[in-house]
Amino acid sequence: MTYTSTHRGYTLLFATLTAAVVLNIAIFISSVSRKQYILSSTARDSLFAVYNADSAIDCAAAAWFQGNFPMTGNFICNGTSFSFNIITPHTPFPAGWTSANRSAEVIIPFASGAEEKGCAKVTFITGIKDGDSISVVEALGYNLGNGTTCPRISPRTVERALRVTYSD
Repeated sequence: MTYTSTHRGYTLLFATLTAAVVLNIAIFISSVSRKQYILSSTARDSLFAVYNADSAIDCAAAAWFQGNFPMTGNFICNGTSFSFNIITPHTPFPAGWTSANRSAEVIIPFASGAEEKGCAKVTFITGIKDGDSISVVEALGYNLGNGTTCPRISPRTVERALRVTYSD
């Protein structure tokens, strides 16, 4: 007498279902972890860009405001001397301004040894707004870049801007 079971394959079906559920859970956890990693990297890159803009504007604005807003000058940032010359007409004028001149962008690289830490672009603007003399220092900070390519082109490049405005 031979015995045949009507429950053939139950163990195989249970093992397959269990493996599928475990695999789906693993994929879900990996997906969430990847998104969290990207989010934290973006926050870090944004902080680097803000710090670079802040450092650049601290160096440039302090030197410029102490010199009573000269049209040409030098400032020291990150151990290096940088110069500016405000001669280029700024067109079109910003809203409400009757005249404006700007300097070329001054590129300030930030590095720690051989490791690149981003860069900043500083621009000086002077002009007349509503009859008052206005002086502006703008700093665009980037998380990636060096003295020759600022910012470095990358999908991870983040730009943050700071502006200091002084009016008489």
